[in-house]
Amino acid sequence: MDIELSAPADRIDIGIAVDTDAGLLVPVIRNANQMGVLEISRQIAALAKESRDRTIPPHRLSGSTFTISNFGALGGRFGTPIINYPEAAVLAVGRAREGVVVRHGMLGVGKLLPLSLSADHRVIDGATASSALARIIELLQTPDELLPAG
Repeated sequence: MDIELSAPADRIDIGIAVDTDAGLLVPVIRNANQMGVLEISRQIAALAKESRDRTIPPHRLSGSTFTISNFGALGGRFGTPIINYPEAAVLAVGRAREGVVVRHGMLGVGKLLPLSLSADHRVIDGATASSALARIIELLQTPDELLPAG
């Protein structure tokens, strides 16, 4: 089987970092841009299980264009994600915690989620990466936008 190391420009293959007894594995969700959030969630669960069971095929462990790593699952608040070829960017998600937030000009308590984005500037410029991170934050704050209309 040929392993495709770079995806066409219209395809997004997302790597999901999975902590296993044998170390970190990064299985890849192919064509994630053509899936809804619920299908991606199902894919993550299946790939994580295969990774932890060590039954995942080797071709499912390479070729991501974007990777998500969850430092927060092990208690980390911040991380500096390292880009691995052929990725364009890596998003690190830290541990959520309660903190002071401002909503509609009022102070309150809410969840704070630290995010760190590393981008390969040979592929994507800083302004585009920053805009992408801002959109990710916006979607996390209004998750209804991720669900199908109906």
